[in-house]
Amino acid sequence: MKIIAIIPSLNEADSIAFVTKTIDKGLRKISGNPKALIVNSDGGSTDKTSDVFLKTNTFFPKKVISYNGKKVGKGRNVFEVLKLYKNSADYFLMIDGDITSIKTDWASKLLSPLLNKEADLSVPIYKRNRYEGNTTNHFSSPLIYAFFGENIAQPIAGDFAFSKKMAKKIYESFSSDSDYGYGVDTLITWTALLNRFKIKQIRLGKKIHKPSFPKIVSMFGQVCFSTINLLGENRESVKKGLSSKKKQLSNMLEAIDDTYIKVPTTKKIVEVENIAYMLMKKQRISEVISGSKTTSCLNMDIWTDILCKHIDIVLKKRLKKKEKDELVESITAYYLLRVLGYFKEIEKLSAKEIDQLLIAQKQMLQEKVGKILSN
Repeated sequence: MKIIAIIPSLNEADSIAFVTKTIDKGLRKISGNPKALIVNSDGGSTDKTSDVFLKTNTFFPKKVISYNGKKVGKGRNVFEVLKLYKNSADYFLMIDGDITSIKTDWASKLLSPLLNKEADLSVPIYKRNRYEGNTTNHFSSPLIYAFFGENIAQPIAGDFAFSKKMAKKIYESFSSDSDYGYGVDTLITWTALLNRFKIKQIRLGKKIHKPSFPKIVSMFGQVCFSTINLLGENRESVKKGLSSKKKQLSNMLEAIDDTYIKVPTTKKIVEVENIAYMLMKKQRISEVISGSKTTSCLNMDIWTDILCKHIDIVLKKRLKKKEKDELVESITAYYLLRVLGYFKEIEKLSAKEIDQLLIAQKQMLQEKVGKILSN
């Protein structure tokens, strides 16, 4: 049994040693005396991340893969590892290099469902700051529920474990530039769903890492492009399987942490609002989305209406690259306004109430997606 532990990185010299040591300790606790290799796949760090990684004392051997060519990004880091090991390794563990809350048991918890043949992909459920995970909360998780009927709490959490057959499928599925960036997490989860691989969600506790809100625009744009690209390429199979996969939410996968609340700065919130309006003006959005009343902060009803109208375009027309780019910019503008609306809605809500709000949003989107497909 051979396990490849992947640590994608870009300028993580301040955290990669801790991540590496913790993964190493976790792998040693897995029964069966596995062979393991810890790989730092780096996308051109300038802070000597890989040097710190190699100097970190570990039981298992380590290897650095560096890439500075075209289409650089997190997805490229993953791609380069799969290119080398997709046929020789049995299991893959993927952990972001900036996590400061990683625990020793994360490795065994994520890998156990695979080792026990219960799943091909393990996805974490983290307790997170209520102001983080916005792409997950308002886009990725609701769309997966709408199309696949699966309530995956954090499908783009960044940390996964997957089997050899999953690794091969993921490697074969890379297509868009966004897949080589932040869109890779979407690619991984959607690949499992489209190929009907078994998915297991694992509770790992609190996730603390570098704040993602400052990167909200670039991250969402790449996740969004990978999502609509996958949806467009698989439109017929998705539509065909929608009715049979539709399920009611039977449980809430609580993910909001009331003990850790960190509010984005007013400056950053104003900046995000300004970007939203800039994109709306650039794209002449009223020509794409007609009849939608918008404000500076969107509620879930308006947001799900707008998202469905965009989805309808993807499902009915084979889009060219330029058209996809324009659609992504349009969705991004409204998404940013939805995030700002959500921030106002949750100010005085408890963690349980926020979880209920997010579940209601998923159900609303599922219902609206069903209606556009029946027309």
